[in-house]
Amino acid sequence: RLQKFLGQHGYSSLVIHNRGVGEGKHLSEGPYKSTILERVTDFESATTFLLSKRVSPNLFLIACSLNGETAALTALKLKDKLKAIALLEPAAYTPGTENIRLGTSEFTHALRRQDLLPKEKTELQMQSPTFSALEQFAGPLFVAYGEIDEKIDKPIQSKYEQIVKQKGTAGEFLIVPGVKHTLTAHAPNGFYEKLVAFLDKQRTN
Repeated sequence: RLQKFLGQHGYSSLVIHNRGVGEGKHLSEGPYKSTILERVTDFESATTFLLSKRVSPNLFLIACSLNGETAALTALKLKDKLKAIALLEPAAYTPGTENIRLGTSEFTHALRRQDLLPKEKTELQMQSPTFSALEQFAGPLFVAYGEIDEKIDKPIQSKYEQIVKQKGTAGEFLIVPGVKHTLTAHAPNGFYEKLVAFLDKQRTN
């Protein structure tokens, strides 16, 4: 839905299916059990491809959930090539998680950290490389969460909000009323319009 909406408003887009994601002819090559850093490499390759096609200088990166961290780490490497970043219900993980293969018990442990007290887990999450990467990104940043997102811990959402506020008028943080962790699949009426309005503000001819 989002890609169609972007097209209707003058934005060409390239959708990246992470390794091993998709079905049938849309199944991406490579094993699903890749690392976040390997996904960053894929994001970089996609950017190189777009730039080789001499696309508009308005290059935006939109990512959701787990790929919020992937996008942030990508921006750290491509910050001079990206116009702005938009993150929908983004996650952020404890340091070192980016090197662990997804879908493994080790990744699940790093994700949940049930061996820690809630306060200890939060303190560790605040050290996520995601946040330091976004703080180094000089461009505009849009972040949105559903009001009743059941997947992303509130301290993580608050940290994203803090980073957005540091950007002043170049940042936009949005809480969508009555929505769970489903912004990409079931965005309510009016949400895509707000996202496109943010992109339009950053766009140059």
